[in-house]
Amino acid sequence: MRVGEKILATLEKDRTDLNNGSSPYLVEIKEQGLKIGTELIDLDRLGCVLCQITFQDEEADAQPLDANRGLEHMARQIGERITYLLEGLALVEWDKNSSTLLMRSQPPESNSRYIGYYELLLSQGPYLALTRYRYDRGAGCRSQEPINLTREVFVRLIDDLATIIKTPEPEQ
Repeated sequence: MRVGEKILATLEKDRTDLNNGSSPYLVEIKEQGLKIGTELIDLDRLGCVLCQITFQDEEADAQPLDANRGLEHMARQIGERITYLLEGLALVEWDKNSSTLLMRSQPPESNSRYIGYYELLLSQGPYLALTRYRYDRGAGCRSQEPINLTREVFVRLIDDLATIIKTPEPEQ
């Protein structure tokens, strides 16, 4: 069973807690040396609604890597592989001193009232967090908004991000 399928099965099993009103419902599983977390708002037979998805490689200390080189490789892989969300992701900021980079939707969803975009934070560890935001042009502020995914896209996203996190350096 793939990592994404295991997380979906865990969400399905724990869905009764969600239906009892504890939303968002935090689910964390450990699989293949990764701690994968989701904050679930809703789950039905078609898809799921999430606040955020996080990944932490718990085995990374055993595998030293050139942080900036590894982050650059992972950002490139994310941009090339994660093309099936509402918008693609592209690198917008890279702080080499703290080994942290920020990717956002390119181009973002936009109209006269708001801008909607994914934001992916990737840092040394490696640690990854995917969130969706909406910038309200009238109010001049941003707020977090739900990530809506079909079940198939959720499984694929988890699998792709897990693979990218587990291979932080390019093949020699």
